[in-house]
Amino acid sequence: MEHPPPSRGTPSRRGRSPRTPPHPASRSSSDALPTDFPNKQPNTFTSCLSIPVEGALPIISQDDPPSASLSRMSDISASSSKRAPRKSKTHALAALHYHASSHDSDDVASQDISDDFSADSAPISVSPSLDLSSVKTSSPRNHPPRTSPRPFGLEDCPVFYPNSDEFKDPMTYIRSIAEKALSYGICKVVPPVGWKMPFVTNTEAFRFKTRLQRLNSIEASSRAKVNFLEQLYRFHKQQGNPRVSVPTINHKSLDLWLLRKEVHKLGGYDAVTKNRKWGDLGALLGYRGIPGLSTQIKNSYTRIILPYEHFCDRVRNSPTLSTSPGGARDPHLKTHTNIQSTRTRNGHTREATSPPSSPLTSSSSALSDIPDDGDYKERNGSRTEGTSSRRNAKSTSHDQTSPTRRRRNVAGRMSSASPTSQPDEVTKLTQEQSCEVCQKKNHEEEMLLCDGCDCGFHMFCLDPPLISIPKDQWFCHTCLFETGGDFGFDEGEEHSLSSFQARDLEFRRRWWASHPPAHKSSPDLNDPTVNYVGNVLVTESDVENEFWRLVQSPNDTVEIEYGADVHSTTHGRYVAGDLFCNFPPLNILDTSTIVPCRPWRLIPLDSSSKDSWNLNNIPILADSLLRFIKSDISGMTVPWTYVGMVFSTFCWHNEDHYTYSINFQHWGETKTWYGIPGEDADKFEAAIKSEAPDLFEAQPDLLFQLVTLMNPMRLTDAGVRVYACNQRAGEFVITFPKAYHAGFNHGLNFNEAVNFALPDWLSYGRDCVQRYREHRKLPVFSHDELLVTITQQSTSIKTALWLESSLREMTERELGSRQVARTLGVVERLEEEDRPEDQYQCVYCKVFCYLSQVTCHCKSEVVCIEHAKHLCDHPINQHVLRLRFSDVDLQESLVKVADRAAIPATWKAKLHKVLTESDMPSLRSLRAILAEGERINHHLARIGFTQKMRQPRKRSRRSRGRPPLHEVNNPAFDDRDPGDRPDRSLEDLYTLLKEVQNLGFDTPEIGLLRGLAEKSEEIQCKAATLLQEGGSLGGRDTFINECERLLMEASSVNVYLEEIFEVEKIVSREQLLRELEEKTEDSTTTLEDVRGLLTRARSCNLGEENKFVETLQSRQHAGDEWVDRARHVLDQPYKTVEELDEFFRMDPTVPVDVTIYDRLLSARNKAKDFEKQAKAWLLPDSQGPKPKVSEVMRFVARAEKDFSIPAIRDLKQTAEFALDLENRCEAILRNRYQHRD
Repeated sequence: MEHPPPSRGTPSRRGRSPRTPPHPASRSSSDALPTDFPNKQPNTFTSCLSIPVEGALPIISQDDPPSASLSRMSDISASSSKRAPRKSKTHALAALHYHASSHDSDDVASQDISDDFSADSAPISVSPSLDLSSVKTSSPRNHPPRTSPRPFGLEDCPVFYPNSDEFKDPMTYIRSIAEKALSYGICKVVPPVGWKMPFVTNTEAFRFKTRLQRLNSIEASSRAKVNFLEQLYRFHKQQGNPRVSVPTINHKSLDLWLLRKEVHKLGGYDAVTKNRKWGDLGALLGYRGIPGLSTQIKNSYTRIILPYEHFCDRVRNSPTLSTSPGGARDPHLKTHTNIQSTRTRNGHTREATSPPSSPLTSSSSALSDIPDDGDYKERNGSRTEGTSSRRNAKSTSHDQTSPTRRRRNVAGRMSSASPTSQPDEVTKLTQEQSCEVCQKKNHEEEMLLCDGCDCGFHMFCLDPPLISIPKDQWFCHTCLFETGGDFGFDEGEEHSLSSFQARDLEFRRRWWASHPPAHKSSPDLNDPTVNYVGNVLVTESDVENEFWRLVQSPNDTVEIEYGADVHSTTHGRYVAGDLFCNFPPLNILDTSTIVPCRPWRLIPLDSSSKDSWNLNNIPILADSLLRFIKSDISGMTVPWTYVGMVFSTFCWHNEDHYTYSINFQHWGETKTWYGIPGEDADKFEAAIKSEAPDLFEAQPDLLFQLVTLMNPMRLTDAGVRVYACNQRAGEFVITFPKAYHAGFNHGLNFNEAVNFALPDWLSYGRDCVQRYREHRKLPVFSHDELLVTITQQSTSIKTALWLESSLREMTERELGSRQVARTLGVVERLEEEDRPEDQYQCVYCKVFCYLSQVTCHCKSEVVCIEHAKHLCDHPINQHVLRLRFSDVDLQESLVKVADRAAIPATWKAKLHKVLTESDMPSLRSLRAILAEGERINHHLARIGFTQKMRQPRKRSRRSRGRPPLHEVNNPAFDDRDPGDRPDRSLEDLYTLLKEVQNLGFDTPEIGLLRGLAEKSEEIQCKAATLLQEGGSLGGRDTFINECERLLMEASSVNVYLEEIFEVEKIVSREQLLRELEEKTEDSTTTLEDVRGLLTRARSCNLGEENKFVETLQSRQHAGDEWVDRARHVLDQPYKTVEELDEFFRMDPTVPVDVTIYDRLLSARNKAKDFEKQAKAWLLPDSQGPKPKVSEVMRFVARAEKDFSIPAIRDLKQTAEFALDLENRCEAILRNRYQHRD
């Protein structure tokens, strides 16, 4: 996730604010430095502000008076082209080299610096709203493979292409790729085809502020070099040696910063001298084959660097000059410590570790900046309206400094600092001043005031002591060491998207026209990573190479705009119908740039507002821990947006609290990312600290400030794994916990980012809180409060499993701290209500002490238990330990979570016990374990093993017992239905018994199965004996009876035995013969019965010559003929009564098909009914009712449909005659009758 660097809390300390126009110098100054030393490349300064654009407005500070604001607005256009460049390494070298001998520096400086874009031109006109067709809103899903390696030989991070199903749940998908992507620190996710997030920002109303970024001031070694040279020059100047210069060896200026760095790497001055390494240093510095090289380098080091190092060592080792004195101090004394603590209590952003501002940096630093004429006016006491900073007010020329200015008993010192001060004010300040070393207020005539911090020092208390008053500006050791530690960014302008686009396009066009990239071969025009900028062909690699060249260039200073941080807490939140930004709904906007989003109204009811990949939803998804934070956090749980231009950059950093982040590019040019896996975070920090140790010594929290870059090549050389990716429109970039990342933009683009946290983040989050505490950095939220909230709101086993270890650590740590507090005798008070965050934040280390705080009646601030002694001067036993939860509550909460987390493990232990106590555990025990596991609302890995044991094998009802032997479909007679046979043969039973031995559990059914096998074997033997003996030992009836008893016994085992099958055939044959004797001549036997008897006869091997079989076959033949004739009659369209009657006068011994017989009977009865009714109407009873003609005609129609009956035909003729007669009568009555001849 990109983060905006912090704003500068005061006007520019490294050079005048760009909003302060320069003024002609009234006189020359020794601080003005010529820079035209031999063989020096010309310095260039290029600012995007030199390109005027309609709609770009100056930013008016709330602290400025109205007159200053008007002045700045009126002067900005005219002055933008005259702004002097600041902070290049060449400037610092030139200042040190020429400061002592410079004259007429204004002319020289102006000759050395050129602004390529500075020209008088009309502002570029822009439309009120951004035309989205003019920007890239999508990118190809698959890019062609690289034909050449990335710059610095970096490896690309993984790119994932989820399908639609995988893309449905962001948290699940991110967890699935985390194992691979975690070792890279970052990864890119390309959404599936068809997914698109609409961009719904009102581009006409959308405005944002920018900050200025100078690329060659951001790199760590560049800034460290500038700071060191400034400190070195100040030291020599106030030691009375202002003419120190940079030595040249073989017409090449000696790099003093690199020389000192390499000497320290080799062990220091004494070690290099003792080991005679000065010659080796020459090779490291790029000098070869020069006579006396080692002597020249050593002499330069001894003359320029070594005195400063001795001074630094004396200060660090001096108990009186140490910046952290051990003795108690009067809180009313004006000391460094008290000034810093007062500023902290008053709400100023400057911490104790922040350096005081320097008079040299309020305008133009003598060692690092090329001053302009306006700076000299300030030094002469005439300042531009609007530059009302207290530090700027103290900036006076050293030419005006007199000995009396430094003495405490002379009012001139104070009048110089504040021209309007009255004598009584001076006297009052004099009486309050004290020496920083001895803490005494005496010897005012020997008291020096630091030009950086206004703190006082006795000249005789210094080490070494000063004999005389310095003739020039004088800085205490603290201000001297912290020179340059207040690096920050100046304000840019306020833009709309269209004005920012116009400036970016014009800047890119001019830049690439004047700096065209050189290509070894012509780029592929079909490659989507190749673009035309104006008439110049530029690849993504060209932009990347050029960016890092500018970052490291000592000569080319490029200033671009990027975003100012504007938080959602001050610029509105999402309310339905009131706000609807990029991802619908969007709560906060930030630009690389971070901007407000309340001034417009759009329709908030969009389907994409419910999309899980909508960045408004990501932090509050079910698996994101940030949803348990009780309030929204702008930029963390509420998205920020970033608007970048070409070369704008976000410096190395990892996310707040080491959380995950996700960044989506809505549209625009490529954004290049660099990522370092969290495992290499310590290596990275060690590498960047070794690159610029002085920066981190002065500012241990420098990496928190997001203002430092380091070349990826130097990081890889230090053993740090660095990966890269190019993010394009419509793509996501995800950063993982603790992963450092940085990057830059290839042109105008619009990105949105937010944080989230998965359960595996908890340990990272705790480590980050401890790191914040060590650096006294303000956390974003309370980690302990988050754990408590999760404990209260999520009671699932899944949550308990990953929460238990973190909650245990929190509980043990808190109880241990409370025990320490109790040994100190503090009074305890339980308050079971939440307080605002500012009421449980330690005023000393800034940590959120949610669970307990130490308070005192004398103040509202609180401290953590560890820093109880820093709260106030009251005895510790008068302090109060305020508890949010009692010890018992904390322990009970932990026990509940631990018990819940132990449920799966307890179940697995029970299962393990059952499995290990016996080689063959009982199935009943396993089923009980299974039932218990299924009641646990959590996935258990081994529950599938036990579930297999619960499923009994289902059998059909008929397979559970033997079918009756006399059934026609008995398997002994019908091999067409083998499914009705017994399930298993005896061989199958033996195989099953072998499988049972490998099941691993015991059950009563296994014994029953063995008994079944034994019984089956016994029955098989009996059947074999019975078949072998036949009926030889007894009568036929006795034999059959034995067979039937054996079959009855065999029916209980449900095992297929071939011998039993043969016995079944014998018994069935005997039963069949008995039935044949009874049914062969039976006239009630149906055709179906005859067929069944014949089938059984064939199964029992009864031959055709058997008399019963012959009789059955003849009867079957007669029955088949009857069926054929009956079907023929039934299929005729018209049936007569005589034909139907014939079937009921046939031989009764002929077997019939019952179904066909029923059909014949039904047709015959129906025909008889028709005939009877017709005769009744033809020969009616004189007393009976007579039918209507129409009724008769309908009756005839129904009868003639299926039957041919004479009585129906006669009735039809009669009805037709009656109908004709009726029609003629009606015609006569209506006088329409015509006589027919």
